[in-house]
Amino acid sequence: MTDEELLQHYAMGHSEGMTELYLRLKTGLYSYIYNRVKDANLADDIMQDVWSKLITETDRIVEFVDDDVLQFSLRPYLYRMAGNRVTDYYRASGRLQSLGDDENYLVSDMPDPTQSLVDREFAYCLERRMRPLRLKLHEAFWLTRDESMTYKQAALALGVATETVKDWVKQVLKAIRPCREEYEYDGS
Repeated sequence: MTDEELLQHYAMGHSEGMTELYLRLKTGLYSYIYNRVKDANLADDIMQDVWSKLITETDRIVEFVDDDVLQFSLRPYLYRMAGNRVTDYYRASGRLQSLGDDENYLVSDMPDPTQSLVDREFAYCLERRMRPLRLKLHEAFWLTRDESMTYKQAALALGVATETVKDWVKQVLKAIRPCREEYEYDGS
């Protein structure tokens, strides 16, 4: 069954639909959230908020699934919802600077000090190069690389055109190329 079919199954009163959906999506979605907030308790809270909203709005969301014209995809919808919650957190904590026109930048995203020295140096290089990039570019890169979403799925999750996501990923790759070359990072 697809994610959307599992949600429809849940909407018809079969709780195992939501259980299967949660088991299928929890690791990737939680990882997406955690890698943005770097705090397990906060990531848990945001994850719970996303699933609670999914459960309470199942009937409304199923209408999108049933709409033949929309071609609704649940996974990008959940990632977008999670991304919005993370943005709300950064905005409330003062770690998000807005430069207008919906362009947001993270103030800092320093690497975890428990990483090995080479990993920390590579992560610090990435942080320095990515910090000035808009938050949307970070999200596009994460969704297409770490979450293995297609450009089209990432575009749905971010609410932009597919070509925009492709351009954003190219911008990030160009920005981090010196780090990858200096530390001979192959993407693994």
